[in-house]
Parts: sequence; C-alpha cells; structure tokens
Amino acid sequence: MKDGFLKEVKELVEKYGQNNQNFDTIGYREIIDYLNRKITLPEAVELIKKNTRNYAKRQMTWFRKDKRIRWIKDEKEALSLGASFLS
Repeated sequence: MKDGFLKEVKELVEKYGQNNQNFDTIGYREIIDYLNRKITLPEAVELIKKNTRNYAKRQMTWFRKDKRIRWIKDEKEALSLGASFLS
C-alpha cells in the first residue's frame, strides 16, 4: 500500500473498468471492494493478507504432491546445486 498499490488500482479501474477479468486476483478484488465502499481500507488490507496466506497454503499443498520437485534444505545445498549445474 505504501508503494502506491491503491493509486495503481484506482488508475487501472478508471482506464479499464472494474469488471475487467484481470482484476479477479488477490489484491485487486479487495481494493475494488474498498473503492465501491463495500469494506474499509483496513478490512481490504487484512483480506489481502488472509487471501494471500490461503493461496500460499494451497500452492504448498499442490507442490508437495509433485514428486518431481526437489526441495532444497538450505543455502549451502542451493549453492552446491548451482555450482554443479554451472559446471
């Protein structure tokens, strides 16, 4: 918010209308609800945080099921894998 997200959303809604399919994403839909006076700005911010956390949890659930993914334990392992890849 402090970097201008609210202003960005306002300008995009003015340019493209609030029903643009691209605005059906976390952050935009909550700010549009704020602009439409359905919720307050603090409520919008809290909803963005909550919806982001929930989305991240769903992603992790999905990623854990994918056996092709190799999870890296720490920076040391990442650097070792990177060096192996580059050589």
